[in-house]
Amino acid sequence: MTTFTIPPPEAYDGKRDVVKIQTFVASLRYLNFHHVADSGRQSVQYAGLFLRAQAQVWYQGLRQAADGIPEALDSLEDFEQALRGQFEPHDHIERVRAKLRSARQRGPDVTRYVEYLDELFLQLGEFISDSERLERFKAGLTGRERDFVYYGRPKTYEEAKAIALSLAGAHEMPKEATKGSSDPPRSKPRTTSPRRPHTRSMGSPPTCYKCQEQRGNAGLTAIGVVAAEPVECLIDTGAVTAIREDVAKAANLPRSRFLEATSDNCRL
Repeated sequence: MTTFTIPPPEAYDGKRDVVKIQTFVASLRYLNFHHVADSGRQSVQYAGLFLRAQAQVWYQGLRQAADGIPEALDSLEDFEQALRGQFEPHDHIERVRAKLRSARQRGPDVTRYVEYLDELFLQLGEFISDSERLERFKAGLTGRERDFVYYGRPKTYEEAKAIALSLAGAHEMPKEATKGSSDPPRSKPRTTSPRRPHTRSMGSPPTCYKCQEQRGNAGLTAIGVVAAEPVECLIDTGAVTAIREDVAKAANLPRSRFLEATSDNCRL
């Protein structure tokens, strides 16, 4: 057997808010569920336990009978009536009607406008007819919703609301067809540009240290190897040989790869 419990009422603090008062009074059905409301004055005592702040001050200020319960309250209905008379604003209807006269649809979202009017209509209750609800609703519409509702010629407020909300549903973005799919997202194929060929040559042809002229293709490679092409230049052969020996030692290569017999040529 399925069992359930009704939550106890949320305590009322005495705020002069009609909606809050109505919610609190309606939540007193908790006492009916536990068969407390049928006990007359005892139900008043239990209802008083859910008052706090200004509301509790008011309750304690009522004239008490010998049983510690306000003597003027003999039932839960008496308690509710006294509570409304004390805290419910007397000009509540006028305030709600003032809000209703200034109510307008703001922007393309008609849903918020409908929810706001429904709240006002609930607060007015029997003080507003369906024909007035229809006219108030149409007067505050703007944009396409206003045109469609007027062209539709609804007979009731519920019909007009249905027309306006149908347009709001048409404006919703459709869900992506792939949403929820188990396929992983595809990535674009990666394209690479061909690499430039790597060259180990460095700089331009060398310049003779004596005549300051570039000679042919002779030069040093990236590892310090001297090019083999002879360069005609009348310089001291001994000085060139000494330079070549230094280069050979720095490159840690055999001396034979750098030195060749020469008389009048220098190889840079």
